[in-house]
Amino acid sequence: MHEPRAKYNVGIGYAISEIGPDHLVVTHDTTLANPESIAFKNARPLGILKALPPRSLSNEKIEKYYILEKWNSLEKVIGYCFFGPAPHSYIHPDDVIASINAATG
Repeated sequence: MHEPRAKYNVGIGYAISEIGPDHLVVTHDTTLANPESIAFKNARPLGILKALPPRSLSNEKIEKYYILEKWNSLEKVIGYCFFGPAPHSYIHPDDVIASINAATG
């Protein structure tokens, strides 16, 4: 269902993830390909500043993978649903951090 030959971030995740091939390791390339999308705009605070084609492989794509894999790992550790926080959905990164601060003091 999630073809790594069409979504290179997904392919990188399949290849190097410490938990094995899993489509939820990193945000899919197609989510952040359109700079006008809400997902892309909400990813800007994470350091995602440039939309890249899903089928590109460059240093920028590897950097994007690194950022998104760390963000997705944080979501798992704090117990957020993969589909709640940006860039997958509408919970802005600032609100995620605020909720962690509210819960932990």
